[in-house]
Amino acid sequence: MSGATSQTRLISPRHVADATRRRASNEVIGVATYAMAAGPRDWVSKGTRFEDVRRFGLRLRLNLEWNKVAWTDFVSESALLSKTLNYYKDVVTILACWEHYEDFENAALLQAFRERAPGDLPSIFLTKDRTWNGMLNLVVSRYKEYWGYRRRGYANNSMSVNEAKRKLREAFIGMTTVPSVDLKKRWSIKSFASAANSLVEDGKFLQEIACRILNDEDNFWGQSLCEDPKHSVLTNPQF
Repeated sequence: MSGATSQTRLISPRHVADATRRRASNEVIGVATYAMAAGPRDWVSKGTRFEDVRRFGLRLRLNLEWNKVAWTDFVSESALLSKTLNYYKDVVTILACWEHYEDFENAALLQAFRERAPGDLPSIFLTKDRTWNGMLNLVVSRYKEYWGYRRRGYANNSMSVNEAKRKLREAFIGMTTVPSVDLKKRWSIKSFASAANSLVEDGKFLQEIACRILNDEDNFWGQSLCEDPKHSVLTNPQF
């Protein structure tokens, strides 16, 4: 929806407890969950009942299972999921320098990357992890180090080039496994635990792609992308 901007807010704990009721019978039919405020240029909702704010809720069903969790657990666990997804987006941005976006379509929570340019990816979550992103910068740094030796005429089988290749390979694989330790924690919320398991599988999927890229002697090890403006993530990383 071109030109549309919106802001999503989680309803406060007090509002989560408020039930949605039928006006006539006073029967509880749902629980408020979150609200989405339309931005100033959101022409899609202009003149509709969603012009100011759009509220969402959970429909009550007989088979619903309720779990009592601490608000602090909810915030910390949702933040871990959001920063993991954001991190994986950046990992995909690097891997996509050598792989087509279509190759990521099998990842459970990475459907947004399919046939999308990095700049077009929606900024759904804002949480980032500086330590994790340091691994991404390390990958770019070691990639440049390897090609620095190659451009200066070092032999492909020289000790310096082999050491640079070892460090690059280690970082390239390592960036796909960074979140896995944190994701295997004990979760308080079942739905978050399920999402974490899916993200762990996505990490394994990305690791397989990273290994495939590293095994491509011609494209990865034989052709530099450092000066290619189409791959600014390698020339001017913004992690």
